Amino acid sequence: MGPRIRTRPVTASAAKVGSRHRPGLAFAALATALGAWAGAVGLASGFLDLGPDVEDRLPLGSPVLAGVALTAVVAVPFSVLSGLAWQADQRSALGASVAGVLLMVWILVELAVIRSISILQPIYFGAGIGFLLVGRHGRTGRPHRAPA
Repeated sequence: MGPRIRTRPVTASAAKVGSRHRPGLAFAALATALGAWAGAVGLASGFLDLGPDVEDRLPLGSPVLAGVALTAVVAVPFSVLSGLAWQADQRSALGASVAGVLLMVWILVELAVIRSISILQPIYFGAGIGFLLVGRHGRTGRPHRAPA
């Protein structure tokens, strides 16, 4: 009989094994989260005036619903990512990839729905690509390459 292998569920402390503190990722995610939170509050409160044409294109014509969606799709995932990266949690690489893809999807859906272009859209889309690449690099410790 071979050696006995014991398995344990992954706990918060076990998730830190082999991880490194990632302050750059934590602060970039925090900046993105804060921008999304500010946008969500601005939309929901009416402080950000989209104008009647854009507002009519929103689902149900509701900036409040748009603010809730921005919170769920961008603000919360980037807030979680910031905490994971700051705590050196090994799940921060996966979190960066997921958050990056969600950010890119948000921008594409935004363009399709409001049919209006802002300077922030290419900036945030590029940031989404950056988070995706950081996540892919962080999971393996080296850039991802397709198998030969």
